[in-house]
Amino acid sequence: MKVYTPHSLEEALKIKEENPEYLWLAGGSDIMVHRKFNRMHPSGLIDIHRLSALQDVRRTDAGEFEMGACLTFTQVIENPLVRRTLPDLIEALETVGSMQVRNQGTVGGNIANASPAGDTLPVLYLRKALLKVRSRKEERKVAIKDFIIGPGQTVLQPDEIIVSVILPPLPAMPRYGFLKLIPRQALAITKLSLAYHEYSRTPGWEGAFALGAMGPVVIRPVKTEQYLRENGCSPALLGELKDVFMQEIQPIDDIRSTASYRSSVAFELLKKALQLQG
Repeated sequence: MKVYTPHSLEEALKIKEENPEYLWLAGGSDIMVHRKFNRMHPSGLIDIHRLSALQDVRRTDAGEFEMGACLTFTQVIENPLVRRTLPDLIEALETVGSMQVRNQGTVGGNIANASPAGDTLPVLYLRKALLKVRSRKEERKVAIKDFIIGPGQTVLQPDEIIVSVILPPLPAMPRYGFLKLIPRQALAITKLSLAYHEYSRTPGWEGAFALGAMGPVVIRPVKTEQYLRENGCSPALLGELKDVFMQEIQPIDDIRSTASYRSSVAFELLKKALQLQG
């Protein structure tokens, strides 16, 4: 197997255009797992993890926050600007696997892997992230909700790369959080996760939820959010809220959990996010 180490993004894109079957290598954690279980046999790798063009962190003139796709989870967690600006993302990243995984795994890799259990994804969906995608011929922006189309499936073309993640500004959040269920505290794939933003509770509840590892892609329970906006957030409404939520989420059965178990736990996480008992 050939491994190329380009010195610039332009050189990397040239290699990829000429060899579309080669894979991008950033953290490499997913590639190593796939190779171990004989699910992937790339003829070549393009090592991009040292490219400075993929490691910027900045504020745009439009007030957006942009971070390079090859930033590791640890680099994001330790960046002062990110910590001040994106505390919800920091909270999610601090739950990822182990220190070794956080030191190797990258933001762009977590997105491109398109696993329903990816820990960055629910927060990025709530933040309406845009992905800057580039080939030698053009650059485009794709909303993350349109980028991931199924488990391990994205709209990324063979000659393209994710350059950066762009996060538009949001209203101030008095409350936010990332809740997840895992079999053990380290080196375990997430069974279920829920990210939430809460903007206000008066006069009606205003906020958003995103559920990971529930279906083929991240689930945004917009009907549940609408119910809370119209009816408020009250323990007296738990029964109706549960009916709306359960009808909307429609979880999957897979090797990690049953649909019934996911439904039950997901509602408990929702109650915890809303600080409701009953």
